Amino acid sequence: MIRSSRALTGVATTITPTLWKNPTCRTPLLAHTSTRFLSTTPSSPEDPVIKLRTVLEEYRQEHYAQCMPMRFKKELIAVATEKSPSQNVRVEGLEHLLTNIGKQDRVTSGDLQAIFQQNGNESGEIPPQQFMRLF
Repeated sequence: MIRSSRALTGVATTITPTLWKNPTCRTPLLAHTSTRFLSTTPSSPEDPVIKLRTVLEEYRQEHYAQCMPMRFKKELIAVATEKSPSQNVRVEGLEHLLTNIGKQDRVTSGDLQAIFQQNGNESGEIPPQQFMRLF
């Protein structure tokens, strides 16, 4: 039981737990809350998606700091899909991109294979829109 008093009127009121319920659904307001713990650290430091995202973000900050992130992503996709007849991102395209920016030693071909196994379509490619959401 919680007691409160109004300073202006001098009337003391008592709030009981039954008044905490929503009158339309008859359930306690706090019954639907949950606790979430947010972390800024990756779940796995060796996660290939996080590794590639980190490498690309470092490159963007160093060389594309004045550009919008969307423009950077579009240019990445243009380079990664330039040799793909289907205009989807392929492993070879990302390997070519990483070689061009000098970061091929930071993300291995095994990491790229894992990314495409997790996120690629049946032909082993990632559509450009999905690639943009991934990174």
